[in-house]
Amino acid sequence: SDSKAGTSFVLVLAMDASGTLQSARFQAWAGCFVFSVVSIGAHVSASTAVGRPEQWVTAALSLSLIFSFIGVVSHLAFRNEFYDSAWEGLLAFLLLVFWCAGLPSIMNPDNNVAVSSIFGVPDVLNANLYFFSWLCFACV
Repeated sequence: SDSKAGTSFVLVLAMDASGTLQSARFQAWAGCFVFSVVSIGAHVSASTAVGRPEQWVTAALSLSLIFSFIGVVSHLAFRNEFYDSAWEGLLAFLLLVFWCAGLPSIMNPDNNVAVSSIFGVPDVLNANLYFFSWLCFACV
């Protein structure tokens, strides 16, 4: 019952004034936002070190969260001005750049952020960060 309530809430948010569902692009923005929230939550809750890789990962995840939030809000509030505009393209491009730069830091076993290597065998340290980072990258 609770999952149905959450699903209908998301569907109501995704409806435009005519009652039809918004574009797949809006769903990608919303997915990127949700996956960014989970990724940054997983990273912050599991991170104990404060080295350069961890700071870069935190910055990349934070920017992904902010940019995807801007994308969601812009689709909901300024759909005609934002949809298929240069601003949407710029925001999507910036997200792509940050994910292309941030994902290698997250997945590098030497950084011990989401993946580590024990005797040459890769091991997932933070499954939420690992999987939701890839999902967010797929949304971009």
